Amino acid sequence: MINCLISRIGRNVHLCTNHFAYDLLVNRNGECTGIKAKDADGNNQTFHSPHVVLATGGAGQIYSLTSNAPSVTGDGYALAFRAGAELCDMEFVQFHPTLLICNGEGKGLVSEAVRGEGALLVDETGRRIMEGKHPLKDLAPRHVVSKSIYEEMKQGRMIYLDISSIPHFEKRFPAITRLCRANNISLSKGRIPVAPGCHFSMGGIRTDEFGRTTIQGLYAIGEAAYTGIHGANRLASNSLLEGLVYGKSLAGYLNQRSFLLRSEESSLRQFRHPRRFPPIDELRNRMMDAVGIERTAETLMRQLHWLESFQINDWMSGSLDRFTEKQITAGFMGLTSWLITTSALKRTESRGGHYRSDFPEERDEWKLTHIVRHRTEKRKGMYEQLKA
Repeated sequence: MINCLISRIGRNVHLCTNHFAYDLLVNRNGECTGIKAKDADGNNQTFHSPHVVLATGGAGQIYSLTSNAPSVTGDGYALAFRAGAELCDMEFVQFHPTLLICNGEGKGLVSEAVRGEGALLVDETGRRIMEGKHPLKDLAPRHVVSKSIYEEMKQGRMIYLDISSIPHFEKRFPAITRLCRANNISLSKGRIPVAPGCHFSMGGIRTDEFGRTTIQGLYAIGEAAYTGIHGANRLASNSLLEGLVYGKSLAGYLNQRSFLLRSEESSLRQFRHPRRFPPIDELRNRMMDAVGIERTAETLMRQLHWLESFQINDWMSGSLDRFTEKQITAGFMGLTSWLITTSALKRTESRGGHYRSDFPEERDEWKLTHIVRHRTEKRKGMYEQLKA
């Protein structure tokens, strides 16, 4: 799909590669008029445009294990939130139960079709870890399998997919075979090391059927956007279809709009500067443990307290011009983590990609209820408010 898109790019399109977008320009009328970015040498650049589209993906890298690319750090969510756009359903995060694991890192997905063909989840000794966990055992729902594997890993055990019962595995699963070989995982022993990891965010920047956000001139497409079509969870092919359908819809909408630049007079901002940056590795580990597959009020409050110790409010607005890409990325990851953590605290039930063991069932009062986030909401000292 990407190669097809690139092959059709016309001469009227100019690609600025190796640029890091770190701020959206919003004028006094509340309209988005462009972006600020840093080039490969760290120089600040400004791009003015009457239409700005965020297609930045999700936030998988805020977790220590993920199927997402290294660049998927929640930048789009943070950019939109800082600019004043509404975000929705940030607590809903899907964890895929079986990532290929190598040297503690997720290297790609091992399809659930492998378990469907008879593969079993085992530890180093060959013990089947799903025995007694669910009537469907290895074919249990994703969140059940993910939780079981993660509990075993916290006890220091490695978990594997035992594929020894699947005849001609290499021919039946050629893509997974290539993935294993690329990461020097031998299939001769009939075992593939796996672990659960962050896969997809169902929430995001609130949009309508054309990809329009709540800020005029700002649009969002793909995983960065909340369109509502996924609900509280997601099926594998839906995200690709969403990108195609909404991409075409937005293109048609923009082709009927004016491309005259709006007033570029900047809106007033609170020019506070962040004083501390969350250590990225520690943040990712803490998010996996506290705001990952299984959540409780205790773990969420602990994570919220830690995040707010970095003066997370300073990241809500203000100039980021003088900071490096690495520093801003750490701040954006912290801000996105804060949005997910506080949303997960507010939803006192379990539904879809949001599982709280202290509220393990769906609750009728939360049905069709959405948690909408905006930077003007009261948030100062949220940890202390929630604690009280």
